[in-house]
Amino acid sequence: MKRINIVCEDTDVFVLLLHFYTKLNLTCHLTMEGPSAERTTVDIGATASEHGHLLSQLPAAHALSGCDTVGQCFGVGKSTVIKVLKSGVV
Repeated sequence: MKRINIVCEDTDVFVLLLHFYTKLNLTCHLTMEGPSAERTTVDIGATASEHGHLLSQLPAAHALSGCDTVGQCFGVGKSTVIKVLKSGVV
């Protein structure tokens, strides 16, 4: 099994990794790790598996809540968007 470790702590990269891991049906062991000394490691495959029901909506939700290329809508932060996605109201 191939292993890929991405060293980055950017939310945009995290969302894109989840999106393409699922879209391309990847099976490799893919992790994202922060660059600081107290590194947090996220297993992208496990995260995609656990939250698969949200992944098709995640890129749009991330864009609306403020990614690097667009401004955030007033009062619509990441925690608000995640609550709405988990509620299934979308």
